[in-house]
Amino acid sequence: MASRLKLSALPTNRLALACSSKSFSVSCTRGSLTPDTAAPADACAESDPFDKVDLRVGIVELVKKHEQADSLYVLSVNLGEKPNEENFANRTIVSGLVGYYSEQQLQGKKVVVLANMKPRKLRGVVSQGMLLAATGAETNGSVIVQVLEAGKAARAGDPVCLQGSEKTPESPSIEKSPIKRQRVIDAFIDGLSLNSCVASYRGQKLVTRNEHVTTHSLQSGVVG
Repeated sequence: MASRLKLSALPTNRLALACSSKSFSVSCTRGSLTPDTAAPADACAESDPFDKVDLRVGIVELVKKHEQADSLYVLSVNLGEKPNEENFANRTIVSGLVGYYSEQQLQGKKVVVLANMKPRKLRGVVSQGMLLAATGAETNGSVIVQVLEAGKAARAGDPVCLQGSEKTPESPSIEKSPIKRQRVIDAFIDGLSLNSCVASYRGQKLVTRNEHVTTHSLQSGVVG
């Protein structure tokens, strides 16, 4: 797992699992600034970063070891996109989950992907999304990592929303722009938490089609 620098405080360890620049249509936002009240670009950290991120349900369809890195998997993840001249139907996501999951265990999982990030090359492979996972500790002190998983009713490409927000996964969609500032991503990740296997953002639970986003068995930990 990679160590990443938090800009607003001391360094913390995070799971830097992948990146993407492609934007989606998304149905869950809790409001946006109007032209009359729009803040300057430098004040973006003051707005809610959840309004800027595009979280999508992805289904892992193929898993293989990275040819140049023993600790990395290369995943083919279905986000419900249709192929066109610029992209294939599935996203390639490089993930540091070797040692925590076998290839067979990841196959078919409904994961949560941060989709609107710039692509990043990881050991020669361009990664097109960030897989969200939680890190905790076993009773014996060993590290455990579990991906965030969507519920049984979730479909590839479904947006991940906040429970109790004014819009739901079934609401009309709006377009979210690619994230250009790392501090927006850092602020979003800082708002994530895990309690009794359920993932939340600033106290509001993450949901897809009225089902909670959860880990398999990890009760609490750092989410990123």
